[in-house]
This record gives sequence, structure tokens and C-alpha cells, in this order.
Amino acid sequence: MSGDEPTDEAMLRQIVAEALTGVATGTLWATARDLGWLAVGVAEQVGGSGGTVRDAAAIVRAAAATAPELALVEAMQASWLLGEAGWLDPDRDEPYAVALPDPAETITLHTGLTGSATGVAGARTASALLVCAVAADDGRPVLARVDPAADGLRVTPGTNLAGEPRDQVTVRGCVPLRVAMTAPHAADVRRRESLLRAAALLGAVERTCQLTVDHVRVRTQFGRPLLAQQAVAHAVATMAGEREQCRAALRGALDAWGGDHAASRVAAARVIFGRAATTVARLAHQLHGAVGITREHPLHRSTGRLLAWRDEPVATRTASHTLGTVVAGGGDLWQWVVTDRIRS
Repeated sequence: MSGDEPTDEAMLRQIVAEALTGVATGTLWATARDLGWLAVGVAEQVGGSGGTVRDAAAIVRAAAATAPELALVEAMQASWLLGEAGWLDPDRDEPYAVALPDPAETITLHTGLTGSATGVAGARTASALLVCAVAADDGRPVLARVDPAADGLRVTPGTNLAGEPRDQVTVRGCVPLRVAMTAPHAADVRRRESLLRAAALLGAVERTCQLTVDHVRVRTQFGRPLLAQQAVAHAVATMAGEREQCRAALRGALDAWGGDHAASRVAAARVIFGRAATTVARLAHQLHGAVGITREHPLHRSTGRLLAWRDEPVATRTASHTLGTVVAGGGDLWQWVVTDRIRS
């Protein structure tokens, strides 16, 4: 347990870590599904597992530290959207992909869907696509379910820096299978994903820090552990400082979730995580040396995702712009710093 983290959150993370330890990569998704994790944070009345966004974040954080290959953020977002639409089937066997357009773009629905989305996780292998769109007539948000084999749909495979599938989805007059005319706004979908991605980033930061501390404690040079050298100890302390800032930022975002300051707190967390991911990954590889870049060493499983996830679902620069806009447009800066009494 870290800092003033609630005991139940720490226990939940421990349970998740124990459940995933030693599980083969190919069975991770089935394990998460069977344990009901995919729909945590979704009300039981609509087919979810119950719990809160805070519970979902704790699960994501532990999974990212233990089995980073498990794409929990994407699965949880799909479950949430399906629940909001009334389409959630808790017994579904295959993953859905969520096509969320970039902040400056939209996908419109007239008789068919038109637009594009980049960085869609696993679109090429999904059993169905959930497309966040807007109605062409009145601009209200809608959710469309699309058959992967539908006419007018093109999926261009791609990957992020960690080698995870991040595809481009393009629709041109694509007729969906189903449409929910009441759906979350794209900005709300993006903010929720940003919060869960921050939790995943924290898990990766914690794992990277632990691997590094373990390495410099046992690795010797000139007859002493690396950690005994001042420069190494300073680097480890810097990593620990970044980790604690990330913990505080996520805690602040979770505390504000559902309130008036959620947007500013999530944006602030993403800015902090974007900087921390770069610093922690750089120092970890410096301290590991050549061994840290080998495929056999577990370090790259975390650092590669740090560098990839820091800009998902939006770039750190975009989060910085969002935070700056909130501060500049919300009144006195000093009051925001000391009390957070500024509109989101």
C-alpha cells in the first residue's frame, strides 16, 4: 500500500496481481472475463459487474504492473459504452473495438457512417466495432455497432511504440447494425479513457521502478552494488519522485471524478504522467544498460508501454493545452493552485 491509499483499493490490487501472476498471455483476456473485470464500473442493472470507476482504475493499475499485455482499458471502455446503450452481454466471448475520433474530428451518421478514427485498439480482430459518432441532423452523440465485414468500412493495421495493435478505421457510408440514439459525448468517452489510461500508466511506472531497484541492488561494479554509487542513487530517487507525483495525480483525478473539476484534474494527471513516463523510461534504461533492451528482459514490456500510453487517447501536448485553457479561462490562477476553485 502506498501513501494514504484506501485499504480496500490496496487489497483489490493485490487480488488482481495474484490472479494474473503466472497466467499465459494467450489466456489473460479469458481470465479477466471470467473474473468479471471487463465490466467493473458498469451498473449491474445493465449487465455490468457493479463497482465504481475507482475500482476499475485499481484493477487496471494492478494489471498493468503484473500483465501489461492485457488490454483492460479498451475492454472496460467497450463494456461501459455497451452498458450505456443497453447492449451489454456479460457472457460475450470476444472483444469489441471502440472507434473514437480525434478531438478535432467527428464521425457523422446520416443513412450511414462517414469519418475516421486513428489509434483504434484491435480493430482488425474485433468481433464488432463500436463507433462514437454524431447525428448529422442535430449533432447529438450516438453509438453505432458495426460489422467488421460491412461495406464502406476499411481497417488499416498499425501499431504503437509497444507493438500493440492501433489501427485506423475509416467509414464511408457504412451502414451500422444497430444505433443507440442516446450515448455519451465523445469528450466524456475520451476523459474516462484518459483516467483509466492514467491508472495503467501508474502500474507501468511502479513496475519499472521496482525492476530498476531490484537490478541496481544486486548488480555490482567495482565491488559494490550499483545503488551504492551516488549518481545511481540519485537517479533512483528521481524515479521514485516521479512515481509519487503520479500516485498523487491519479488520486486527485479519482477524487474529482463525477464532480465539477473532473476535466481539469484528469488533464493535470495526464500532463504529469506524460512527463513522468519519459523520465522513468529513460532512467530505467540508463541504469539497466544493455541488458534492459534485450527481448528476454521484462523491462521493455513496461517502458515500451510507458512511451506509447503517455499519448493515448490524446497526446500529452493536447492534455497540456486542455489544462492551460481551463486555467486561463477559469479565473485567478493562485486560487486554483491553492484551492482548486476553478471551473472545469
